[in-house]
Amino acid sequence: MQKRLLKLSFLIYPLFAVLTANADIYKSVDADGHVTFSDTRTKGAVRMNLDPAPSNENHSELKTRTRTASMTPSSFPRVDSQTQAQRDDKRKQILLTELETEQKALEEAKKFFSGNAQQFTGAKLDNKSQQIQSDINTHQTNIQLIQKELAFIK
Repeated sequence: MQKRLLKLSFLIYPLFAVLTANADIYKSVDADGHVTFSDTRTKGAVRMNLDPAPSNENHSELKTRTRTASMTPSSFPRVDSQTQAQRDDKRKQILLTELETEQKALEEAKKFFSGNAQQFTGAKLDNKSQQIQSDINTHQTNIQLIQKELAFIK
């Protein structure tokens, strides 16, 4: 009896796997523009028409299909390499100017903080001290992000 039940479970289990793998996906957008995907339909949700996942394709076929699907559409405007290089140079100059401005602002905030550190006592002055420290942290973060962005430019 147990062997028979075991054999039956091996036959039924794949059916459950197939049934659960073929769920509908719904997309909804709230009033703030946040997009949510779910397997349960809600008011205003739209059913997504998705192709089933590839099952028995070999790796190179899948790779070719993915590359073809992600290619730029023919109607998308093209930019020649010289124009792109000019744009990259301009962007780099803008980022360098922003970096210089942030570095100056950081130095000024540090000077102000160190020059007035002894005065920052009491509740009101503690708030001012916290605000200046927050400004210093913001400038440091901005500098790091700009430097990170500059590293991506050719």
